[in-house]
Amino acid sequence: MKQNILLWAAVCLSACQNEIPFDIKNNPPKLALHTLIDSNTDKNEIYLSWTGLEHTSLVNDPAVNIYVNDELKEQLIYDRTRIEVANIYPSVNFYTTGVRFSPGDKVKVEAFADNGKHHAWAEDVIPQPVEIEKIDTMTWTKHTWHRNGNYMRLKVKFTDNPNEKNYYRLTVQQNDTLPVISEDAQPDTIFVSKNYLTLITREDFVLTDGKPSFDENNEPFFQTENRCCIFDDTRLNGTYTITVSWQKYDTNPKARSSITVGLSAITEIQYYYLKALNIRGYGADLDLLTQPVSFPDNIQGGVGFLGLSATSVQTLKLPDHIPEKQK
Repeated sequence: MKQNILLWAAVCLSACQNEIPFDIKNNPPKLALHTLIDSNTDKNEIYLSWTGLEHTSLVNDPAVNIYVNDELKEQLIYDRTRIEVANIYPSVNFYTTGVRFSPGDKVKVEAFADNGKHHAWAEDVIPQPVEIEKIDTMTWTKHTWHRNGNYMRLKVKFTDNPNEKNYYRLTVQQNDTLPVISEDAQPDTIFVSKNYLTLITREDFVLTDGKPSFDENNEPFFQTENRCCIFDDTRLNGTYTITVSWQKYDTNPKARSSITVGLSAITEIQYYYLKALNIRGYGADLDLLTQPVSFPDNIQGGVGFLGLSATSVQTLKLPDHIPEKQK
């Protein structure tokens, strides 16, 4: 056993000595275009930049056009004077579009740089949405040897679109509303916090590719956690009820909370992009045991990703403050 370990270490060390040839001159910066567009959203964001060895950089003389069904709908202009955008995205050209999209639309996003010398673009079709038919929730407290925790389970019922290949994503956003007292003691402000929840997907048959686990201590070592909560219709046959849960933390007793459940029909490229994110997130701690993750790219003339989706949403009010139970 000891000899096998030494042999494995020697192979790893010798492999690390082999250098991969890389010529910077043959790898000039490329236009990077990234956007996720949803037909149920009033405003969608588009990001444009130059690629680089260590970080991205701003694009000179940028221009972004949006087409819907081959018709030019909007020509976006990058505003460098927006301080809040410059602080968050210092090396990215950031755009917001108010174009309204519908399921079935063919959407094309194209970008130009250096007064038209460089051109990157992608197009795809927005999929047909599925309706959320029913949602149910349940809260419970889980006792373990080191702590107690409040959890909420969510069940979402829907019917898969028949006679076509479909890809889906489930999201849950928690909304906390809290009145704020100003200096003159008047309740003149309402503070709303919106945060996407980290969902526990291990108990669902579809979300685990047919390998659910009901005991987190006995999960397979190499099972990738479905953090992006994506799935296709391979294991669906008509109507299905998907099950997820999350740990519920104490909030301000005066806050009023609700959840917004979103079930998105997504494009195939978006499904595989998020699947790569799942694998990369899991493999980050196992670099010696995993191969590099390849991310899908559907940008012509550049690099990046255009993802399209159609989302159905339902909002449900949560129970008032649930105190943490002690052993």
